[in-house]
Amino acid sequence: MTDLGPILVELVDLIREIKAGIHIYAPFFRTMGSQPGMFDYVRTRQTGSIFLCTFPGITQRFWDDQRQGWFEKPFSPAFVTLQSSLTEN
Repeated sequence: MTDLGPILVELVDLIREIKAGIHIYAPFFRTMGSQPGMFDYVRTRQTGSIFLCTFPGITQRFWDDQRQGWFEKPFSPAFVTLQSSLTEN
């Protein structure tokens, strides 16, 4: 239960931040075989390409008045499992 506490606090903070903003939020799933990037989170030491996206990431879409366009930035990373997890015992 002590390990669950910080995760729940992060989830509540994330929901609060989403509700307070006026931006658009969109989920994204990583595809099998792609290489993990800086917006992917791997829970243990794993290597290789992405085997499975276990929880989607979230991007924030926003309007920039100066550039007169919609832009997107990562808001929360995608949780992924890599190929080496298949060979671990």
